[in-house]
Amino acid sequence: MLFSWRHQLARMSPRGKAWQPRARCSRLGVEALEDRTVLSFAAVPPSFPTGPDPHAVVAADFAGSGRLDLAVVNEQSNTVSVFPGNGDGAFQPKVDYTVGTDPDALAAGDFNGDGRPDLAVVNLTGSVSVLLNGGAGAFLPAVGFAVPSGSHSVAVADFNGDGHADLVVNHSLLLGNGDGTFQPAHARRQRRDRGNGGLQRRRQAGSRQCRSHRAGIGVGADFARQRRRHLPGSAKLRP
Repeated sequence: MLFSWRHQLARMSPRGKAWQPRARCSRLGVEALEDRTVLSFAAVPPSFPTGPDPHAVVAADFAGSGRLDLAVVNEQSNTVSVFPGNGDGAFQPKVDYTVGTDPDALAAGDFNGDGRPDLAVVNLTGSVSVLLNGGAGAFLPAVGFAVPSGSHSVAVADFNGDGHADLVVNHSLLLGNGDGTFQPAHARRQRRDRGNGGLQRRRQAGSRQCRSHRAGIGVGADFARQRRRHLPGSAKLRP
């Protein structure tokens, strides 16, 4: 009886009422799961032969088909290979176009304002070959423009705000005329301090700057002392 009384007391609520266990209800529900697709790559990716010693590649819709095509520069054969895209990750056989000697970089841009991307190929021997898009992904023969020898990079943008695409080849700027031609290259001046001579010039410039700052502080402090000296008496300041 003692055990039964204690057991019943433990089951009493603070208000003295017997505690009644609540029945637990399990409700079944339907949850909508998100439809997901896991992307994967082919075990053996397809390959498309280029020319010998390819150096750079650019992607653009050269044919105007809404599909990306590829252009690759081949240094040993002095050509640029254009691969028309099928839109499914595969490409048609390449079409080669002759450019300058030792091509090393390329970029795509609309150089004549016809809405079709053209190609600019930089050659290490000191030229940039411009190939205008003739439509349907075919290009006209390359036209060369002189740049410093050894140039190996190119960028396309409207740098002077005239609405025409310009070229920057390494440190040279070629302004576009809007018809697929470019003005002579303007080399950007570079300031180079080589060896101890450059370091000495920088130290001398810093020393002169420090002396000028000290002189300015001295004049200001002296002027403040003169003001304090003459403020109680005459308002006239002597130089």
